[in-house]
Amino acid sequence: MTKLDRLDRSNSMNTLVWKSGVPKGCDALWASMNYASLNAKAGNVTYHADNLTSYGAGDRNRCWAIVTGPRGGKRQVGIGCYLTMEEAKLACEQHYGNGCDVSKAVPVSRYDSCVTIAAH
Repeated sequence: MTKLDRLDRSNSMNTLVWKSGVPKGCDALWASMNYASLNAKAGNVTYHADNLTSYGAGDRNRCWAIVTGPRGGKRQVGIGCYLTMEEAKLACEQHYGNGCDVSKAVPVSRYDSCVTIAAH
């Protein structure tokens, strides 16, 4: 049984619309790294999934949610690391379908931001 089988597909609302999150301008560089990044917005929460291995996830696809507060502050909560990007997307959709609990979110520092780190 894979981790994808253990994720509850019935609880997933499947209403997240995923878009590429690969930074523009260096497409050839990102393609040579086989980098994949997706994001989906749901109200004030943005779900992210990527396969960048420099974050310590090894060969896993990691996913997390970032919530933006009323004054623009950002907090993030990790959702997990998965073997495939499809599993990571499904985990985000399940998190959203289960009510999008961000009670354990921590402040996002400049260095925690995927875009900031990936751009360097």
